[in-house]
Amino acid sequence: MINLIPLLAGLLLVFVLMCATFIVLKSLKLFSKELKAVMLLMFFLHLAVVLCIYLTGFNPFPGGADYVGYNHDAIIIAQRVRSMNFNISDMGLLHYYPLIIGYVYAFSVPDMVVGQMFMIWIAVLCAVFLYFLALELGCSKKGAFWVCVACSLYPSFLYFGSLLLKDGLIVLLVLAGLLLAVKILKKYSGIQFLIFFAILTALMHFRFYIGFALMFSFIISWFLAANQKLFKKVLLGLGLILLIGFSPQIAGLGYYGQQAFKDFLNIGSITNYREKAYVPESYYEPGGSGGPSLSGNDSSFVVSVNSGNKFRFIMNYGTSYVYSFLGPFPWQLKFKKHLMFLFETIPWYFLLIVSFYGICRKIKKTSLAEFLRENKFFLPILIFSAFAFGALSLFINNFGIIARIRMPIFISMFSLLIFTGLPEFFEEKYKYVRNIWGI
Repeated sequence: MINLIPLLAGLLLVFVLMCATFIVLKSLKLFSKELKAVMLLMFFLHLAVVLCIYLTGFNPFPGGADYVGYNHDAIIIAQRVRSMNFNISDMGLLHYYPLIIGYVYAFSVPDMVVGQMFMIWIAVLCAVFLYFLALELGCSKKGAFWVCVACSLYPSFLYFGSLLLKDGLIVLLVLAGLLLAVKILKKYSGIQFLIFFAILTALMHFRFYIGFALMFSFIISWFLAANQKLFKKVLLGLGLILLIGFSPQIAGLGYYGQQAFKDFLNIGSITNYREKAYVPESYYEPGGSGGPSLSGNDSSFVVSVNSGNKFRFIMNYGTSYVYSFLGPFPWQLKFKKHLMFLFETIPWYFLLIVSFYGICRKIKKTSLAEFLRENKFFLPILIFSAFAFGALSLFINNFGIIARIRMPIFISMFSLLIFTGLPEFFEEKYKYVRNIWGI
């Protein structure tokens, strides 16, 4: 029987958070009808998914998913907070996501659906930051609206962003970081850099390799695209380089992540992750026929590291990169349930092809130099995406995990829609339909 109390508590929580967000945006004079539509669209789509999951009891990973552990830890934390016990040192938390959810539970009801309602609000904030990122990159309000529509229909984000997973929070941190990076490149502000530093440090904590991708994309973009005179750009850039290295150190990774690079960027770790950690092992099904079976092999691919041959290592790494960037390909889908991947990959191919065509048209109309000069603030997004895919393809060979981790990369790259002319196309069709119906 469905317990309505947690559901109602969760609905009340997300309603209060949405109202507060509307009030803040309006008080800052950032509100517009397009932004309101984006927020409501993201809210109702994710709400529908959460309600579907809750009312049907849908659980594709019973007992084994990350959100089960997060929910368990958050309930314990909520109980302790209500007892005025704030000690979590004995819980062995890998990161603070369960702590955040625990405090949400402490002031509401300790139930997973409440945490999922909180993640709906996080998804709405993602739409807000993507909207402002698109505007900062030169998109019109109508164009930014359609960029966010694409994000709201992104299957992985719609599903994983509606579960009790930290991935939605990571998407939010990446979009906020990229927005601030572009703003700082346009006009340096010490306050904005401090906020960027705080966001970067949080991202380092929750998923360090995505944090490194954001950090290095900002540093490289500063010297290539910042609106500063050369002397000031170099002088200020050196200061920023010195300061930004403390971000991973605060996250416990060493200055500029020395400890993380030492632990993970070695052949032993890469081989362990690529050839063992996500490659299923043979085992015997309990109560089965006694024959060997593979656990989880339906969504993993095997690309050997080949550490003894540098050429083969580079070739295999390139193969893994293509799989992470474009996969899974239709021939890699082994079961009917994997056909859902096509709802993500086919539109992704379409976006890349149309974006490439649109970029070529713009270059043909002007010149390559002029195009690069006018669109230099896309650099943080492109460099971030390249580095993030690089880290992802170096270690992970499971399409289910890849689909989750690459969400912030795909969503940030939705800004490429600006080059396609599609936002303007959809806006014209929208006006046409409105004229027909007289609205």
